[in-house]
This record gives sequence, C-alpha cells and structure tokens, in this order.
Amino acid sequence: MTRQPIRITLIALMAALSVAVLAACGGGATASQPQAAAQPAAKSPTAQAPAAAQPAAKDAVDFAAVAKGNDKLFVSVDDVKKAFDAKQDFILVDARPPSDFAVEHIVGAVNVPYFEVDKHLSKLPKDKWIVTYCACPHAEAEEAARQLTKNGYTKVKVMDEGYFGWVDKKYPIEKKNG
Repeated sequence: MTRQPIRITLIALMAALSVAVLAACGGGATASQPQAAAQPAAKSPTAQAPAAAQPAAKDAVDFAAVAKGNDKLFVSVDDVKKAFDAKQDFILVDARPPSDFAVEHIVGAVNVPYFEVDKHLSKLPKDKWIVTYCACPHAEAEEAARQLTKNGYTKVKVMDEGYFGWVDKKYPIEKKNG
C-alpha cells in the first residue's frame, strides 16, 4: 500500500474542516490577524438603502423598544427587515472582515469590521440607530456593538440571527458579480 492515497485523504479532510470552521463565523480573520482585503470605496456609512431620508412608514420598528428575548441588545432579523422595508433611518453595519463583505452583504450595509471599529467612528453618526450583524450569528457583531457603546454610541442593536438568518429568509443581499 502506498502513502499517497492516505496523504490526499488527510489533506482533503483538513481542507474540508478548515472551510467548515471559517464558514461558521464569516471568515478567517481574528482580532490579531485581520484580513487585508480592501473595503469597497463606493459605500459610505450614511449613504445606504435603509437610511433613506423619507419618513418611516406606520409599521416602522421602535429599536428602543424591541428586544429579542430578555436581552435588550438583540433585535430579530424580521424586525430589521421590517425597518428596512419601512425605509427607516438607521445604519446597517456588517462587522465581518472586508473580504467577506466584498463577496456578499445585506443591501445597503456598510462594512465596519469588528477588529477595526475605531477606524470608522468618525463616519458613524451617534444620532442614528446602528444595527450590527455578522455570520456567527453574532459574536463579531457583539464585539462591534461593544466598541461602539464604549465610544459613546447609545443607539446600537445586534441582529440576532446574523447574516445567514437574513439569507435563509431570502431577504435582499448584494453579491459580487463573477
């Protein structure tokens, strides 16, 4: 028996496990190893679909009042979608690494990676609601929310089911072409 088939099988198994681990939390970046992919320049935190300047519809979401379960930090995907559809004035923050955001993200979201929130503070207004999300469903988004709160932001929520909760419901996303 040769060692070649065993080596190939082990390599394939290791690759499959790596992909599964990375997919579980939206990418391979960590706070100590951020990915270096460039953030798309076309998006600005204040220019996005949910933050339309129109008045909110009657079925708008009161972010101050909604809470997922007993935790006041979390808001459900459905409540975020309701606010999105009502064209409420809020900022949807994708806390995943730029490389994940570049591939696909929620329509109108802006990328503020959880490991570099401080670099984006000057672009995020304190007078609007900010809803963070990631793919964990919320480990990276919670970290981004913590950093925002630590820097004086009081209108912050975390989308509980995360990016894949949004995708599973077939809510609108933007994908990189190709």
